[in-house]
Formats: sequence, structure tokens, C-alpha cells
Amino acid sequence: MVEKTNWIVFTGPPSSGKTTLIHLLDALQRKRHCPTKDIPFLKEYQATLKINDTAFSAHLDQLMMVFQKLDIANFSISTECFRDYLNDLAIPSAEIKQYLQQEESFRKATAYYIAREKSFAQSEYVFMDRAIPDHLSYFSFKGYDIEREKHVLAPYLQVAYKAVFVFEKVHLLKKRINS
Repeated sequence: MVEKTNWIVFTGPPSSGKTTLIHLLDALQRKRHCPTKDIPFLKEYQATLKINDTAFSAHLDQLMMVFQKLDIANFSISTECFRDYLNDLAIPSAEIKQYLQQEESFRKATAYYIAREKSFAQSEYVFMDRAIPDHLSYFSFKGYDIEREKHVLAPYLQVAYKAVFVFEKVHLLKKRINS
């Protein structure tokens, strides 16, 4: 039986804006309770947009209206689980590639993902920077036989996300510096 949720997943390649949007959503949620100037991410975001305080305030108000129209008063965010998992392990970056080649890394990372998704109520609105299907795709791409773990994964593959947004890669232009 498929379990319907109010979870909204952002997926796509690296550098496509998923994490930035997750941080922006978190900042907007906090903006309801404290002034914009007290939220570091919003100050950085404004600097990136290169707009003045008045224009930035109008920009944030427009974003807030989106949530009002969706009738989402409260929501949670879930940062990229795999990144959090690796950070919790505190493995030096030079050793991560070697760690990920071990079969046990897949099982442990999968357990971390499962625990994260189980921590949210299905009725709760949650914006997720990637989800279990992304995790499985990554390890499958890396050559790990995820079929061997089907008995563990089966219940978590029966989740219906409210929406999935697939981001495209943002192609950054290199600036040429004249000397």
C-alpha cells in the first residue's frame, strides 16, 4: 500500500540550487519570528541578489505569499541527508571516496536516510533536499547492488511524495580577469 505524504522533494544534480532553496525556506520560516537582519542566510542571499533593502523586503514578501496561497502555515525542512550523514561521521574529505567504496557504507547511509524520513509525520509539510530514491540511485550508479537490500528498503519505496521538483544544473560562467 502506498503511503501518501505531504513531503516535497527537491532533486537534481549538484549546483542546481536545491540546498540554497532549502536554506531560503528555513530562513523564511524563521522570518516569521525575527527580523530579516537577524537571519545570516538572508543577509548572504540579499548580497548575492545585489538588491537594496526595500527591493529585498518586497522579494521576501512575494515568496511568503506563495506559502500563504498554498495554505502552508508551518513546515519543516530536511537538509541533504547524505551530506549530513557524512558530516556526522567526521571522515576527512580525502578519505570519503574510499569509505563510500565499502559495502557497509551503503547500509549505514540507508539506515540514516530511513531514520530521517521516519522522523517526520506523513501529514507534516516537509521540504526535502533529496530523498531515499536519490540515495538509492546514487549507490546504484556507483555499482552497488541495491537489490540485495530490497527486504529492508521495500516499505520506504511505498511512499508517495506530495511533489517532486527536478532541478537542472546551473551552468556557471567563468569571468575572465584582465591583467
